[in-house]
Amino acid sequence: MVRVSAGRGTGGGADGANGGAAGTGAGARADVGGAGDVAGTGTGDVDGAGGARAADRQITLLVRAGCHLCADARAAVIRVAADTGAGWTEVDVDTSAELADAYGDRVPVVLVDGREHGYWRVEEARLRRALTVGRWGWSRK
Repeated sequence: MVRVSAGRGTGGGADGANGGAAGTGAGARADVGGAGDVAGTGTGDVDGAGGARAADRQITLLVRAGCHLCADARAAVIRVAADTGAGWTEVDVDTSAELADAYGDRVPVVLVDGREHGYWRVEEARLRRALTVGRWGWSRK
């Protein structure tokens, strides 16, 4: 797994194992870890809003090698993470039988704070709303 947090740390983009995750250029940090880090940080809220700032949110992109939609999704996640300051992680589903069973037929899959947000295509405006307003694009007050 390659963990990339946009807007944090120093140095250029990251290119790691398992298909490589491209960083956002300056201000990207990559950490290599195990596949068990998929759960995300979570906020404890039902809708995921809870007043959390986008920089406190975590996007997880589940991919597999050779997936052309995954490359498109990665580019979209990089843009959204750079715009919002959210951190993001890329995980190859084929590194874990559990992940392959749960998500293998739908990659790429986007998780926000460990909860499934979407799959196959990244709707950038919807993802931005989930990161800044709440999981479903609205917030209960």
